[in-house]
Amino acid sequence: MAFPELFEKRLKIFGDQSAKILAALKGNPILSIRLNSNKFQKTLNLSKVQWCDNAYYLKSRPLFAADPLWHSGHYYVQEASSMFIACILKAINLENPVMLDACAAPGGKSTLLQEFLGTSGLLVSNEVIQSRVGVLSENLTKWGNHRRVIVSNDTSQFKTLPETFDVVLVDAPCSGEGMFRKDKNASQYWDENLVNLCAARQKKISHGLLDSIKEGGYLIYSTCTFNEEENEHVIRDLIETHDFEKVDIEITGLNGITIREEQGNAIYRFLPGISEGEGFTCCVLRKAFKSKVKREKPGRSSLRACSLRLPGVKKHDSILQSKEGNILAFPSARLNLLSKLEAHLNVQSFGHNLYKEIKGKLKPEDELSLWSELDLNLIETRELNYEEAIQVLMKAGIPSSGQKGYQIACFENYPLAVLNDLGNRVNNNFPKSYRLRKRQADTFSVLSYLEDK
Repeated sequence: MAFPELFEKRLKIFGDQSAKILAALKGNPILSIRLNSNKFQKTLNLSKVQWCDNAYYLKSRPLFAADPLWHSGHYYVQEASSMFIACILKAINLENPVMLDACAAPGGKSTLLQEFLGTSGLLVSNEVIQSRVGVLSENLTKWGNHRRVIVSNDTSQFKTLPETFDVVLVDAPCSGEGMFRKDKNASQYWDENLVNLCAARQKKISHGLLDSIKEGGYLIYSTCTFNEEENEHVIRDLIETHDFEKVDIEITGLNGITIREEQGNAIYRFLPGISEGEGFTCCVLRKAFKSKVKREKPGRSSLRACSLRLPGVKKHDSILQSKEGNILAFPSARLNLLSKLEAHLNVQSFGHNLYKEIKGKLKPEDELSLWSELDLNLIETRELNYEEAIQVLMKAGIPSSGQKGYQIACFENYPLAVLNDLGNRVNNNFPKSYRLRKRQADTFSVLSYLEDK
């Protein structure tokens, strides 16, 4: 594979490492997955990602579309280097934080952030491009954590939300140099104009968000590119125009991380051939404390606590009901914040839908089975074999079990979909837009990697 001559020349900022980076970029990408700790607590017999507790490397790429547990959000296929954000969040160790993923689609980093929300934290996932909101919503729904709001706004609009977020992640759109071996055609679109265009856009995105970070809150800035314009120069611009404090992340014992500094602030780089992953760069800054900003008076929500007994749901204060009878999970401690977001942003969805009350009767929502806190001991279930599970994921018909009523279809005791067994037929309520559109030639399940199998 040939790269632009200027690209190769610019890699020389890494000295002796540049030859290893180029050689690695001509090879095959490294594949990794991250388990959903709220749904899947097993250990896999695979090599672990050093900086993320529940992540593993795969030696070869299986057919993920053939795995029922991939469709139901039990794990996410994610690039290993970018999981270093887990190491950052673990180090800053916030309790029930409010976080913003500013450039969220397709949702991989949002699912990672959700692992650090605690019981009453909240994640706001923003995607300005409306056509990409659908895939973001699908991935977060499958992940099943109800502590979420999805919005679609330009980052300049977040200036209306001063002192709102404990953590803001800007995983900025970039020139993608670190992904050249994942996308063999990407390098042909690379040039210096693209780098400069991306750097200007990254500064604009980041500056629009700074007022929304709480004093003492954190900005995590990251890209999947190598060059200084999109990394050091953007970080330098942020430091020189705003009051940030230095944050150091302990990486003792973690191999393959290259550290450079910008005005005393560590910039962590993951370089193909040096690190076990693709190209990734990130820096974490802490907003300095100043005089307090006048807080906006919180709004009021029309949602109320749900007092109904719900199959599969343990009673807790995150179960809410609307006047229209919609029953969902959402952290009640964040209702005032939700009202504030609705007043200032284009809110697409929030929480996780569970049931609809219609004339005193409960109808399970299609996404009930994907909720990470569903208790299978409190609801009827139906265990499926592999072929039946694939049929359900394709929204095809399966025969009646002989037991009428709503059931949660499970594969190896892991929930997949809501079924309504009518006796003469079974209504398959797996969300239509998520369905498997084509029967795969091979079979696969991540369960084949179980350590205790």
